[in-house]
Amino acid sequence: MDYQPLSTDDEAQAKDNGQQLRPGHTRSDRLAWAAIVVSCICLILNLMTLRWSSSSDPYTFPSSSSFPSSRGLTRKDIDTLRRPSQFIGFDKIHRNATLQQSEVKSFVNFPMLMAQVDASRPNMKVTEPRKGVRTKIGTVYPEISDMVSTFVQFRALDYGMERCELSMTIPATTLPTDYALMLSAELVRVYAVPQKTPLYADTLSYSNRPRHGELVGEPLLTQNSTWKYTFACFMDEIYTFEVACPRPSQTDSCSLRWTQDKEHAILMTQFSTV
Repeated sequence: MDYQPLSTDDEAQAKDNGQQLRPGHTRSDRLAWAAIVVSCICLILNLMTLRWSSSSDPYTFPSSSSFPSSRGLTRKDIDTLRRPSQFIGFDKIHRNATLQQSEVKSFVNFPMLMAQVDASRPNMKVTEPRKGVRTKIGTVYPEISDMVSTFVQFRALDYGMERCELSMTIPATTLPTDYALMLSAELVRVYAVPQKTPLYADTLSYSNRPRHGELVGEPLLTQNSTWKYTFACFMDEIYTFEVACPRPSQTDSCSLRWTQDKEHAILMTQFSTV
C-alpha cells in the first residue's frame, strides 16, 4: 500500500476551484509579507517622529553626531547633557515649617574648579608653565596679586541643602612654614560672578574671563583667620566667585598665595533647609 501526504488547506481550496497552487503563494507567505510591510511603515513613522521631536524640544539630548566617536565623550561633552533631578516629588512631601537647630545637617563642598587669569598676559591659559613655589605637598602657584585673580566654581549638591556658606580660611602660624604660605595681612575682594555654566582651565584666560558682578566681601586675610559669606543656593546650580586684589590705586601692592586642603583656603559648606 502506498502512502500519500495529505494536502494543505490551500492546496485543497485550489483543487476545489480548479486551480493549481503556484509555489511561494501560500497563505502563510502572504501573512509574512504583510507583517514585514507593516513593520517597515511603523519604523519609518517612528524615525519621522523622533526627528521632529529632537528638532522642536530644546531639552532633548544632543545628537550622537555632535560627539567625536573615535575618542569618546569629553568633560565638555558631558556638561552639555541634561541633569534631571533624582529627587522626583520630594518637594510635594509635607514637612514642618521650621527646622530645629539640632536637626540641621551640613557637609563641605569642594571647588570643581580653581583657575587663575593674568592681566599682564591676557591670552595665557592657566595650564601654561608659570613660576611656582615648590613645597612638600606640591607646587603652589601665586594665586592673587595685582595682576592675577582666581576664579572658583562650586556646584550645589543634594536635595534640601539650600543654604550655602562660602568661607576663606587661612591656617595658623603653628602649621609648617611650607603650608602657611601667606606671610602678611592682605585685603582682598570677593565677587559673585554671574556664570552658571562650567569654566575650563584649559581655555580660561584674562581676555575671555567672565566679568565679575556683585562685590560680596572685602576680607582682611591674616594667619589663623576665617571669612564667611552666606547665600541661598539651589541644587545642581553652579556658583562662581572671583577673588582679586583691590585696584592698585586703592591700596599698596597686593600678593597672596596658598594651597587647598579639606579644611583651609576656599571652601563652600551646605546646610539643610528641610
